[in-house]
Amino acid sequence: MKLAFSAPTRSASEQEVLFSNYRECGYEGLQLKAGQYVSYLDDQVSALPAAREDPGRFSGLIFGGSLDDTGQEELRKVLDLAARVRSERVIFCHGFPKDQVTPDDIRRFASVLSRLGSDAQDRGTRLSLHHHYGQPVMFPDDIRLFFDHVEPGSVGLTIDTAHMWMAGQDDVGAVLEQFAPVLDNVHLKDCRDDAPGETLPSGARRATTFMPLGQGEVDFEPVFRALSATGYSGWLCVDEESGADIRTSLKLSRQFVVDRLARRRPAPVGEAERPGP
Repeated sequence: MKLAFSAPTRSASEQEVLFSNYRECGYEGLQLKAGQYVSYLDDQVSALPAAREDPGRFSGLIFGGSLDDTGQEELRKVLDLAARVRSERVIFCHGFPKDQVTPDDIRRFASVLSRLGSDAQDRGTRLSLHHHYGQPVMFPDDIRLFFDHVEPGSVGLTIDTAHMWMAGQDDVGAVLEQFAPVLDNVHLKDCRDDAPGETLPSGARRATTFMPLGQGEVDFEPVFRALSATGYSGWLCVDEESGADIRTSLKLSRQFVVDRLARRRPAPVGEAERPGP
């Protein structure tokens, strides 16, 4: 597995802190929020010096939008940039209200993203759908329906631990195992329930707040157990959206991940428990 970091930045100086510190803190890449690459979309050549100097900066591009004609054109632009700077994937968050979507809509979205995903692969990058609270593909049943109608191999799946927990799935690890064949990206994010015991008719939690990794209520033991059991080898991306200090989050989040990965590794030869006499 490879470890990435993602966080929104509120100023140019904060963005520079992120860009300058992620590698020395032990991350192999960044998954950029739109505000961190949007300036390159209309002048993509200008991104090349930064991409040559620091390829890890563009490991993934996160993009949120619609899938109407305008939204598809915007997504194509992001895929063009991803191909130019050799991003491994574009992570797409479908900005359309869940309560306005029918199963037929999800089938149609699957067809549209299949075409875009195939085009992306032809250009050397990939498209991954980020399931998301409040968006068309939110619950495990939505994911199943979507991938039942995707052209096989054309689109991957990004599961976000907080968004899945917010959707009412306490055992996020079970969801990771269920969709392991299409899973190509994992966002590690923590969350707090601000209205314990109160859920929406769908079973989703009613009110939540993102928290620094390890400081919320998401149970990460089943998450790391599932990643180990399924042999997952893709990106683990700490998706820090709690507003915590960037430098502090880079260090503490990596330690959190490293500690939990270490628990899943078998003991070295000679250190395993020996049978009794």
